[in-house]
Amino acid sequence: MQSKLVLGILAFGLTLGAPTFSTTTAQAKQKVYHTTPSYLRGTWYYYNGGWQRAKITAHTFRYNDYVYGGHQYVTSNHLEVDSYNRAHHSWSIMDSRSEGGNSVYRGGKMKINGKYHQVMIVDGTMLFTHFKTKHHNTIPKRLRSF
Repeated sequence: MQSKLVLGILAFGLTLGAPTFSTTTAQAKQKVYHTTPSYLRGTWYYYNGGWQRAKITAHTFRYNDYVYGGHQYVTSNHLEVDSYNRAHHSWSIMDSRSEGGNSVYRGGKMKINGKYHQVMIVDGTMLFTHFKTKHHNTIPKRLRSF
């Protein structure tokens, strides 16, 4: 009788305890793209004590940073483009071989010298244009925030 009671308690405990021991992790898989958005493609210029140039094609990304004197060139088999914030059309372009913080790129339009031009804002602080500007332009507040 006592062994049946112990066996019943053990069976009851296993039926209640078994679901708590199993761990199920449900995670949404982030979509990684290998082509850049068309509105970010082209040659972009930024002035910060010297000219910096970013050249973005469908499958390559080249950033020539004169401040650090280096070149970053990412080819198609290592290019990863993540949608950082689709509501604000913000993208993160990175090299799949590297780890760490990546810049956030955002396209938009801005009035420069009385005309609207396509611009690319990097990390909300750097303003890139398709042409070399003669002076520093202030980024509008609507384009600064992510």
